[in-house]
Amino acid sequence: MARKDDFSRSVIRKLRERVNLICSNPDHRVFTFGPSSESNEAINNIGKAAHICAASKGGPRYKAEMTSEERKSIDNAIWLCASCADKIDKDEQTYTEEKLKEWKSKAEETAKSEQGNKLPGKEDAIDTLAMALTGFPKRIIVDAIPNVHQASEKALERLDPRFKVKIAHSENGTHIGVRAKENVPFKMNVKNNYAKEFYSGFNGLINHGEEVKIEARAISFENLPLHEELLSQITDGILHISPDKKIPAIQKLSIRDMVTNSVEIFDDIIGEIYCGCKSFTFKGTACNGLLNLKLKKTMDDLDDTVSIILSVSTKKWDQRDIRYLPYFDKILSLISRLANGCELTTVLEIEGQQMLTGVGVINDDCDYITWLYGFLKYVEQCKIVSEFTNVKLVFSSDVSCTAEENRNLYNIVDLFKRTQIYTKDDLLSNPKCELIVDSEAKNIEILSSTKEPSFIEIREVNKEQIILFKKKITLPLKIISIRSVLPKLIEDIAVYEEGDIAIIELVPCDDFSCEIYYEQNR
Repeated sequence: MARKDDFSRSVIRKLRERVNLICSNPDHRVFTFGPSSESNEAINNIGKAAHICAASKGGPRYKAEMTSEERKSIDNAIWLCASCADKIDKDEQTYTEEKLKEWKSKAEETAKSEQGNKLPGKEDAIDTLAMALTGFPKRIIVDAIPNVHQASEKALERLDPRFKVKIAHSENGTHIGVRAKENVPFKMNVKNNYAKEFYSGFNGLINHGEEVKIEARAISFENLPLHEELLSQITDGILHISPDKKIPAIQKLSIRDMVTNSVEIFDDIIGEIYCGCKSFTFKGTACNGLLNLKLKKTMDDLDDTVSIILSVSTKKWDQRDIRYLPYFDKILSLISRLANGCELTTVLEIEGQQMLTGVGVINDDCDYITWLYGFLKYVEQCKIVSEFTNVKLVFSSDVSCTAEENRNLYNIVDLFKRTQIYTKDDLLSNPKCELIVDSEAKNIEILSSTKEPSFIEIREVNKEQIILFKKKITLPLKIISIRSVLPKLIEDIAVYEEGDIAIIELVPCDDFSCEIYYEQNR
């Protein structure tokens, strides 16, 4: 959806004041790695003793006021790997005396707390849980996984103390988040067949604050031992490079009916703003992640166009009973109003301050909204059938139906809701029915001799069946009740024999009525 709004130039300036754009500090990046394979390879580090403040004049961090004993003291020493020992001596502006002493203090505290303990491996975690489930104190069950994560994080951070590591595990795999604590220069290599994809994604990160996603095998690092170790273990992971600055924000939505002027307030969309050089993007969700909204606005003061994309994650409903889909009615109400031309008002807020407001209408040619509205209406009709017949239907986001099946479903649901009543004025032609001729054609004789208006009830022989969400449903018995008609044989009675099908025309009288309903309704 593209629309004009009352977005003022001052808002752009305010936003710029509130956020440091990603391009202003290109060395600060957040690297998040996807699922990694297990590895039991040992990590060997070659230690090297280094001075915090140089022992001789001209050396890094040299302090003339220090005595010879102070320079030789253990308090002025730090144990590092060979690589880091060289780095701190080449960049004394970054690696100050205070920073090195802070490193040393934290390392000593960690070493003391872990004396006599070893970091757990995969089997340790499994063994701990197994023992807990067979009689150990229940507290172990609660703490086991967090403890393993914390120990793994510390082990990885020791590979490169310049980074903070955070590990989480879900059904989608293991996620390792790596955040730089300081400016870290490094070299990244991208394989040739991934270069175009990465270049496009990285431009999106710099210009629009969009996250880069690329296969981990496509990337390698130099001068980053932590990342090199992680990538050496990942065979099918995904590397995410995210903007470091994300601003929590809220998008407020309201919908106004252009005919009745009624206004519906929708739930707040909770999300974050991602900033780049050329534009900023708000991404947020509502209804427990079912409804997604993406708003994009350029940083050009003269361009007040804002684009908004709404989508619904219908896959989150998969395998649920269709009668109890969470937030279904709320989402259907929103999409149906937008599809039918209601006006959408948006307000973007940061910490309660309005940053962007606008009004727009979803265009008729918005294919996704039109399709989504039709899909949700189909699901709504299926829900009614499920409730009426008490047959459980399991939702599937990839369900489909033909136009004819959809029309038939609407007719069935309409009959569930109410009895269909027709009068003489509703008829375009006289109704007809079939009658099986009985022994000696007595039923035909009775009909042909009838001179007074009659009541006729027609009951289905076989109940109708339909297939919804891949499940066959048998519908209740359908009944047609016709009042005040005169039956009329189309052919002469003499031609009929037992077992024949006689066509009977029902001629309406003045107080004619026809009711169609399901037996279950009465």
